[in-house]
Amino acid sequence: MEGIEDFLEKLASPSPAPGGGAASAFVSIVGASLISMVSQLTIGKKNYAQYDEEMKGILEKERQIEKELRSLIDEDEKAFNAIMEALKMPKETEEQKRMRDERLQAALRTGIEVPWNIAKKSYELLTLVEPLADHGNKNAVTDAGSAALFLQAAIKAALYNVKINLKMVKDEEYAADQRMKMNVFLENTDETFERIKKKVEEKL
Repeated sequence: MEGIEDFLEKLASPSPAPGGGAASAFVSIVGASLISMVSQLTIGKKNYAQYDEEMKGILEKERQIEKELRSLIDEDEKAFNAIMEALKMPKETEEQKRMRDERLQAALRTGIEVPWNIAKKSYELLTLVEPLADHGNKNAVTDAGSAALFLQAAIKAALYNVKINLKMVKDEEYAADQRMKMNVFLENTDETFERIKKKVEEKL
């Protein structure tokens, strides 16, 4: 991932990439950064000494996932560009049509896998927020709540990209399976988010 200013400038440009997929990974990283902050505000504090090791574990996991999300920003842009390149391929002859279709279907699979990975990594982060809402530094409970909001948004935005690419997939069985998995995933996301939201709002 490039610098924040360069990334945001490219995101705001008329170019279609980076777009919503890369932005969802970026928003997830913002959520991850808040997890890091709340964890560190809890570690080493006398009132939270019994949670020190748990918080250190959360911090370690957050840092690893954040690295992966940074890579996924670039991967998402490449995946989108590959789909666009396939769509621009000639389709005058039957052979050209066949080659174009093969390239497009392969590119679509990658264009589905990458935002799925963003959503999955974001969900892993969301599960890290729950213990922060439970027994993280209470002075930072709104930061934990904000992290959950960012991560829920990142998941839903990433899966929009999965949905749009599935529309062009010819393998109907694969597409139906992906849609079913998405529905279950979104239900789990909303359930986890609502639990965290309740815990946060009880402390406000």
